[in-house]
Amino acid sequence: MVRFVLDLAGLASAGFACSPLQETVLSLRMWTHPRQYPRQLPWFRRLQDTFTALDAAQTRLLCSLVASNRWLPDFLTPCPASPGPPSATNSPPCGPPRPAASALRVMTHHADLP
Repeated sequence: MVRFVLDLAGLASAGFACSPLQETVLSLRMWTHPRQYPRQLPWFRRLQDTFTALDAAQTRLLCSLVASNRWLPDFLTPCPASPGPPSATNSPPCGPPRPAASALRVMTHHADLP
């Protein structure tokens, strides 16, 4: 059994709803760090050929969004705007590129971003 102990601030910032966007973004960790997720290995193996058949430039760009320490920039996993279920068009907020660029610059990478 998993047990979480949160203070008031932690509970106030917690979210328990699954976001399709967040699930997609977090799944990128599997492609960049497969050994860290042994329970997902059967799923990974089933989809590996499909993923590698995609455009190499696109997959390189997607995987570059996961840092070598598995950190993801916050703009890819925004907090929900409301406590209700996520919308069908769940997408990252559009805005000025400066916050995204600064978030990408602080990522721990073993290689340059594309």
